[in-house]
Amino acid sequence: MSKLYYGPSKVELRIHHSWSISFIFYSNLGSALTDDVIQPLRSIQNTEAKTIRAAALFVDREARKLKERKESAMRMKRILYDSSKQLEKLEQALISSAGELCSFQVNVKKSRLEEQVKKQEESYIWETVDLEKQRRVTEGVLRKGVESLEAVERQRLAHCQTALGRYQRKIEQLAPNLQQVRK
Repeated sequence: MSKLYYGPSKVELRIHHSWSISFIFYSNLGSALTDDVIQPLRSIQNTEAKTIRAAALFVDREARKLKERKESAMRMKRILYDSSKQLEKLEQALISSAGELCSFQVNVKKSRLEEQVKKQEESYIWETVDLEKQRRVTEGVLRKGVESLEAVERQRLAHCQTALGRYQRKIEQLAPNLQQVRK
C-alpha cells in the first residue's frame, strides 16, 4: 500500500515560519543598513575622492608652472652669463690692444653687446620676480591643498562616527526582533 501525502507537518511549518521570520528580519536589517549607513558613506566617499583628485590636479598644475618658471629663469641666467662673458672678452681684447687704434666696428660691437647685456639683465630680473610670484602662488596652492585634505579627513571621521551611531541605533531598534528570531 502506498503512503498518501497529507501536507507539511507541524514541525515543518514551524521551521518554515521561523525561516520566513528570519528572512524578513535580515532582509529588513540589510535594507535599513544599506539606506542608513552604506549609501550615505558611499556618496560621501565619492565626494571625498573627487575633492582629493581636484586638489591633487590643482597642486600638480601649479607645481608644473613653478618648474617651468625656474627653467626659464635658468635659461635667462645662462644667456646673460654668455653675453657678459663675450663683453668681458671684447673689453679684454680692447685693453690688450690699447696701443693700437680701435676700429669703429669694434666700438659698435662693444656698444651692441653692452646694450644686449643690459636688456638681458633686465629680463633676468623680471623673470626672477615672476619666479618668486609663482613660488608664492604655488606655496599658497599647496597650503590650500593640505587644508582641503585635512578637511576631507575631518569630514570622513565625522561621517564614520555618524554611520557608527546609525548602525548602533538600528541594531538597538532591531534587537528585540533579533532575540525573537533566535528563539
